[in-house]
Amino acid sequence: MRKLIEKLAYWILKKVSSHSVPFNNLYLVDKLPMDIAVYDREGRYVYVNENYCPDEAIRKKLIGRDDYFYFEQINANQSLLTIRNTNRTKALEKNSKVHFLEAIHWNHKENITYYYRNFLPIEGGKYVLSYGSNRTAMFLAQKELKYLAHHDKLTGLHNRDAFNEQVDQVLREQERVIDGTIVALLFCDLDNFKLVNDSHGHDHGDMVLKEVADRFRKTLRKSDQIFRIGGDEFVVVLRNLKNDFEAGLVAQKLIHSISQPYVIGEISINYVSMCIGIVLVPHNGLERESLVKKADTAMYQAKKQGKKGYRFYSEELTEATILSLKMEKNLRELVINRDFGKQFDIEYQPIYGKDNAHRYRIVGSEVLVRWNNPDIGYVHPGHFIPVAEKSDLIIPIGQWVLERALKDFRKLEQSAKVEKFYVSVNLSAKQLHSKELVKVIQEVINRFGIDPEKLQFELTETSYLAKDELVYDNLKALRNIGVKIAIDDFGSGYASMVYLQKVPASTLKIDRSFVRHLAGNEHHRELVRSIIQLGKNLNMDIVAEGVEDWEQLQFLEGHNCDKFQGFLFSKPISFTKLNKELELNRPVNVRSGFSNKIPS
Repeated sequence: MRKLIEKLAYWILKKVSSHSVPFNNLYLVDKLPMDIAVYDREGRYVYVNENYCPDEAIRKKLIGRDDYFYFEQINANQSLLTIRNTNRTKALEKNSKVHFLEAIHWNHKENITYYYRNFLPIEGGKYVLSYGSNRTAMFLAQKELKYLAHHDKLTGLHNRDAFNEQVDQVLREQERVIDGTIVALLFCDLDNFKLVNDSHGHDHGDMVLKEVADRFRKTLRKSDQIFRIGGDEFVVVLRNLKNDFEAGLVAQKLIHSISQPYVIGEISINYVSMCIGIVLVPHNGLERESLVKKADTAMYQAKKQGKKGYRFYSEELTEATILSLKMEKNLRELVINRDFGKQFDIEYQPIYGKDNAHRYRIVGSEVLVRWNNPDIGYVHPGHFIPVAEKSDLIIPIGQWVLERALKDFRKLEQSAKVEKFYVSVNLSAKQLHSKELVKVIQEVINRFGIDPEKLQFELTETSYLAKDELVYDNLKALRNIGVKIAIDDFGSGYASMVYLQKVPASTLKIDRSFVRHLAGNEHHRELVRSIIQLGKNLNMDIVAEGVEDWEQLQFLEGHNCDKFQGFLFSKPISFTKLNKELELNRPVNVRSGFSNKIPS
C-alpha cells in the first residue's frame, strides 16, 4: 500500500511540476475516496484532491498557501495547526512516515470530525505527502463500544468491569497513602425491587433504576464513584474519608434518598428501600475480591436486621453467620433464576412394610432434597432448610421438590410396580401458612396426573403448633382432596392431644432420637411404646425412623410398629436405584440378616 501511495505521489508531482497536466485535471486522483495532498518543505500546498477539499473555489486558492489559510477558509479551529506542524516536522526529521489521529473542531458547531492522517516525506524530503481518510464513524463506534464496555446502558453508571479496574487502581493508590485517610466501599442492595417488576412490569422497574441512579448522583460528591454491578446492586466508592463515621453518614443519606417514593406516571411506588454493607480500606484489607466478599457479608447481615439499614463488616461475624449469609444469597439466586435443577437433586429414603409372608418390601419413600453449590460445596439439609425457612425461600424450593417428586413418581408408574407405593414429601411451616398452598398442590397433582392417595405430606410438630386457623384449614383441604398427612419426628416437640386431634393425620413417625437409644434406655423404650399405643388408638400407621440394627427392629416389630426407615434397610438412594428396586420387587427377608439389602 505504501509503495502504491508513493508511486501515486510521484506521478502527481511529475504532472504538476512539469505542468503537463493542470492539477484540476488530475481526474483519477481527484476522485479517489481518500484525502490526498502534497506539501512543500515549508508546509505550503502543492496539490490537494477533491476528497481533501470538496469546495472547488477554496481548493484552487490553496496552492502555495498553508494550513493556517486552509483552516480559516473552512472555519475550523486553529488549535490543530500545532499538531499538524509537529507531525510534519517529525516526518521530515525522521525521513519516515508519521501517522496520527486528528480531531477537527468546527467553529460554531458542536460536532467533531476525526481523520486518520499520514505524513510521508518524498523526493528526499523535498515534499511531504499527506494522505488519510475520515474515520469519524469508526472512531465514534469504537468510542461507543469502549463506553458500553465500562458503563451500564440503562443507568449510565459504571459497570462491574469498570468497578474491578477502578477499585484495583484505588487500592494500589491507597497503599501509598500516609495522611491517615481511608476509603470506604458501600455495597448497596435494593429492598423489594423484584416486587416492582412483578407488580408493574420491567419497564417501570427500569424507570425506578434510572431514578435510583439519579438519586445516587445527587446525594454523592462528584469525586465519589458509583457502579451498578447487578440487577438491583450498586457499589459506591468513597475516598479521602477521615473515619468510619463519615462513611456511616453517607450510608444514612443514601438510604434516606433511595427510600423516598417513586412517582412514575400515575403510579406511586413507596416500598423500595435499600440496605448497605460497608468495608473500610485499609482496615478490612487491600485485596479486591476479599473486600467484595466482606462487603457482601455485611450487606446481607444488614438485611437480616431489617430493611433500610447498613452494617460495617466486622471480624466478629462468625463463620456460621457468613456461611448462613452465603447460603441465603445463593438460594435467592436459584429462586430468582429458577435454576433449581442445576444445583438441587432428589434422593429417596425407602419406607418398608411387611407383606403377608412377613417379608419386608418397599411400600413408600420419603423425598430428601440435596444441594451441591459450586461455591460452598455440599450443604446438609439441616443447614440450608432453616435458612430457606427464615428467608421465605422455602416456598418456591418446596414447590420445586414437589414437582420433581411427582414427575419421578409418574415415571415410576410407567416402569415399575407401584400399586401400593406412595411418596412422602416434607411440608414446612412457611408453606403451611401460605394461602396458595392447596391451590399450588392441586395444580401440580393435576399436571402430572397423580392419584392424590399416593402422595403424603410430612409435618414436624412445630409446623402446626400455631393459633393460625389457616394452617388447620389448609391441612383439612389437603385431606379432602385425598392427600395423606403424616406427623414427622413425633415425640421430639411439644404437641399435645388437643393439637394432635386438630390435625387430620393418618401416620405418626417416631423420632429417630428415641429409636437410637432403645437398647440401653428404658425411658425411651417406654416413650416408644406409648407413642405406638397412642397412634393405634387414633387408627394411625406408625413409622419408625432411624432403624439401624436388629435389636431396634425386634423391639419395634414386637410392639406392632407398622413401617420402618433406616440404614438397616437402605441409605437414601437415587431415583434410578429406587426405580430398579421397584421393578425387581424383591423382598427383604428379616430372617436372612438383610443379605439383599439395597446397596448404597
